[in-house]
Amino acid sequence: MRIHIIIAKELSSLIYDRMYGLIEKEENLQYVSHEEKTYWKIPSMREIFFEVDIKKPRSEKEWIGLFDCCLKHNDIRRGDDYLEICHYSEFGNRNDPFVIVYIPAESVIMPRIKIGDFVTAYGSGYWQLIDIKPKIATEDYTGEDVCWKKGQVLGQWAILKKCFTAKMKPRIDFSYEDFTWISPVSDEILAEIEKYFEEYPKYRQKFENAEIKLRKTITNCYLNLPEEKEEAFRTVLGHLPERYSIADVWKTAAEYKQYISKPPTKYLLNFFAYPWDIDGNGDLIYTDCELVRI
Repeated sequence: MRIHIIIAKELSSLIYDRMYGLIEKEENLQYVSHEEKTYWKIPSMREIFFEVDIKKPRSEKEWIGLFDCCLKHNDIRRGDDYLEICHYSEFGNRNDPFVIVYIPAESVIMPRIKIGDFVTAYGSGYWQLIDIKPKIATEDYTGEDVCWKKGQVLGQWAILKKCFTAKMKPRIDFSYEDFTWISPVSDEILAEIEKYFEEYPKYRQKFENAEIKLRKTITNCYLNLPEEKEEAFRTVLGHLPERYSIADVWKTAAEYKQYISKPPTKYLLNFFAYPWDIDGNGDLIYTDCELVRI
C-alpha cells in the first residue's frame, strides 16, 4: 500500500527521518520519488511516496496515531477516496498546511456516521448530525487539481445541532458544513454526553425539541439605482414568488437590471438561500431578499 506524503520543502528531510523511524521493518519502507509541485496552492512542495506493507487497512484513529508523533496534525480532511492528515505552522491557516499525509480510502476504515450521531465539526464543541443534504456546484470551475461542472454533485452538507461546548457546557446552536469536516466523538465523550442527558433530563428535552434555525447564505448584487426609483423597485421585489432564482428576479424586474454595477454603489440587494436548495439547472433557489442603502 502506498502512502502519499506532500511536505513543505524546508521540512522534508526532518519528516523523512522521522517517518523512517515509524515503520516497524525497514524493508517495508521504500523512498520512491520526490519532486517540487504545487498542491493546495502551496509553492515549492516536495512529494514523497512511502510503500508500507500491511495486511489490513488501519482505522482512522490508528492512522492518526501513527503520524501524530511526528506531525502533530491539526486537521483531518476526508473525501470519497482519501483521508488527509494535515499539519500547519503556528503562523499558517487551513489553506497553508506544511505537511499533508494522503491515504487512499481503501487503506482506511472510514467512520460510518449516520443521522442522530454525535460528532465534532469545524466549529468547536460537540454536535448532533440531524440531516444530510447534497452539495451541488452552482457554477463551472477549473483549477490546477480539480474541476467540476454546474449541477455536479460535489459531496454532502452535514446539518448540525450543537449540544455542548468543547468544555461540556450546555449550549444549543445550529450550523451546516461540508460532511468531510465532521468526525464521530470518542467513546469517552459520548459517555459524557449520555451521562449529562441522564442527570439533566430537562436539558435533554430542551435540546431534542429545539426549533431548527439555520443561517442562510447571502448572494449580493450592487445597484446604482436612482433614489426616485427605490420605492417602485421595492414594490416589484415584493411581488416575487415564494421561491425564485436570480434569473427569475430579472425577468420580474427587467427594467431595473440596467442598474447592476460594481461597487461603490448606492444600493446593495441581498438574496438569501440555503446552499443545498438548487433547481434542475444548478441555480440557487432564494426565499428572501432585502434592498439596503449603502
